[in-house]
Amino acid sequence: HFEHKKSKQNSDQIGRKFFSGNKTKKFYHLPGKMDGTRRSSLFEVNKTPAEDPGSSSLSLSEIPSVSKRAQRMVYENTFKIEPDRKCEVSNIKPMIEQILEDIFGSQAYDPYECGLLCKKASTAIKDAVKQLRMERYKYVVTVTCSQNVGQGVKQASRFLWDANRDNWVDATFTNTTLQAQAVLYALYYE
Repeated sequence: HFEHKKSKQNSDQIGRKFFSGNKTKKFYHLPGKMDGTRRSSLFEVNKTPAEDPGSSSLSLSEIPSVSKRAQRMVYENTFKIEPDRKCEVSNIKPMIEQILEDIFGSQAYDPYECGLLCKKASTAIKDAVKQLRMERYKYVVTVTCSQNVGQGVKQASRFLWDANRDNWVDATFTNTTLQAQAVLYALYYE
């Protein structure tokens, strides 16, 4: 048995009761479902901004409009296996050493500060090498900084790469309180 009653609190809600054995269950109907009108799924808008002078509306989006988006270039495969210009270690190593000296030059060792400087050095090295315009190379740069207390440091890395086309460069900077080592891996992208 269904019994329909108007709710005292809200005339739009309809209370329903049905009996199942000795239990009574009550359900509420939200407006717009059975009476043929639709209700907004996010919020109810009672007045438009033009009707209510005390309200305003603002909408922000990080997605540029479709008309302003740049068209993505589609490139054909060149079937090049060899690079036009190979990665030359002799040109890159002095550049990395200079960047390390500029960034870590008079810096005293501080674990937090050195972490930030390592990120800065890594980005600076990558940007400087990209300006050499060795096409079809991808770069991985790691910069490590440690306190200089006379200890030895050994680092190892492994890559699956082509020894004829891929290359790596390392450079080290040392002052009285810290030592920094940068490694650049240049990987040819076929």
